[in-house]
Parts: sequence; structure tokens; C-alpha cells
Amino acid sequence: MIEFERCIKKCEIEDLRQTRLFFSWSNKRAGGGAVAKKIDRAMDNWCWLKDFSDLQAHFPPPSISDHSPCILPLQRSNSPGVKPFKYLNAWDSHPCFLGLVKEVWSRRMEGSLLEVVGKKLRMIKPVLKELHRNFFKDPVLESAMIKQDLIAQQAKLDEDPTNEEARSTEKQLLEKYYKASWVEESFLKQKARVQWLRLGDSNSAYFHRVIKVRQARNTIIKIRKADGEWTKNQEEVGRESVSYFSNLLQAPGRLGRSTLFSKGEGIDALQKEAMGKEVTAQEIEEALWSQNLD
Repeated sequence: MIEFERCIKKCEIEDLRQTRLFFSWSNKRAGGGAVAKKIDRAMDNWCWLKDFSDLQAHFPPPSISDHSPCILPLQRSNSPGVKPFKYLNAWDSHPCFLGLVKEVWSRRMEGSLLEVVGKKLRMIKPVLKELHRNFFKDPVLESAMIKQDLIAQQAKLDEDPTNEEARSTEKQLLEKYYKASWVEESFLKQKARVQWLRLGDSNSAYFHRVIKVRQARNTIIKIRKADGEWTKNQEEVGRESVSYFSNLLQAPGRLGRSTLFSKGEGIDALQKEAMGKEVTAQEIEEALWSQNLD
């Protein structure tokens, strides 16, 4: 088994995400003589994951056999869904960033402090989206294009090494490429949620792989409905998820507020007083800077 594990690592393959049954074989016996094993696997390498990261291996019940078949549906989903808004750390590298934020944040709003903060956050979202569309839409492609321009310029410079204008253009392209490369790596690092690597050369390919693996593991291809049937597309998965949690939260037997108050330990007077104290600006600053901003 150790040699097999080493072989898998050397080949850089891993298990595909699977649905339905975990054990793929059983001896169909009961009691102490029952044996169930996971003896079948579907594995993939990086080339497969790069193009088919959303596909999963499906192990349905074995029916009359002692073996569960492994089914790999190749039908791709055409509906990626709406992407949630997420702040990108690379945005603050743009010279217009602080001015845009300050302009929105200085507007006067009515309501409590919490309501004002919520309104300003909603107002700043389309501003940051516009900034992203104009300057950060595809940092990976932007970096690749600048690199191609740099390579072409260096080829021209090789034909005439004494050309001062060509040398100056190369220097400008190098500066643009360093900045674009930093934005690309920052973007990929944040998207991959990798905590233990520092930004540096040759990390982009690794971040790409981490992102693909995370997407493959987090993708929900189908779920089982209340009637026992399985959903057939992403739209149905969304509707069924909303329906399930709506029914769960609106169920008559759900714990009410008064019921929750009567369960568990409460807080004493000192704890209550501490929770009611005003939060200082220093405490807010310390809490923010103590977080991992990636």
C-alpha cells in the first residue's frame, strides 16, 4: 500500500469527488460476516482537472450485483450561476482607489450607524465593480499580453542593441509586467485561499491548480429532492435548495425566540455590562488589522 501511495503521488493523481455510495462492493452477508469495501476509485490528473473540474464520479446502488458501477456523466453544466461580490486586495494598488472610496464614504446618510454603514457598503459595490471591469477584469490575460509585448520588444532590441528608444520601451514594459504580474499573483493567491506561501516567482501555476481543486470539491452537481428523485440541472439544484431551507426555517416546530432563551447557560451581570460597553476606535482598528487580509 505504501508503494501504491508513492506511485499515486509520483503520477500526481487524486480521487475524483464522488456522489451516492461510499462502499463499492459488499459480500451481501449480514451480521458478523458482513464485509463492505471501497475497492473502486475514479482518479484524475491535472490535465483532466483543468478541463473537467466540475465532473464527479457517481456510484449508484448495486441492484442485483455485489458491485456498484462507477458512472462518470460527461454532460457539462451551461449555467455557472451568479458570482458573489468579493473584495480583491489588488484593487487598492490602483491610484484611483482611495479617491473613489472616499467620495462614496463622505456622502451623508440617514439612519442608525449600522444602517449608514450598510447603505454605504451597498453604494460602494457598483463603484468597485466598475473599477474591476476597467482595470482588473482579467489579470491573468493582462499579464500574459504584456509579457508577449516585452518578448517582442526584446527581440527588436537584439537586432539593434544601441537603440536608446527601444531600450527605454523595454524598461517601461518591464515595469508594467512586474506590476501586472504582482496583481495576477495577488488575485490568484486570494482566490486560492493559500495562507502558507509568500508571493514570489513561479507561484501562479500552483495557485491555478489550487483554485481548480477547490472549485471541483465545492461544486454541487445534483441533490436528492424530497420525493427521492435527483435534480437534473443547476437551476433545479438552486430551486430545491431554496425550497428546503425555506421549509426548514418556517416549520411550525422550529425553536422560537422565547424557547431559545430558556435553553443553555446565560451570562452574568459583569459579562452583560462588558457587552454593552462602547467599542473604541482603537479596538476596531486592532480587530481589523489582526485579521488575515488575504
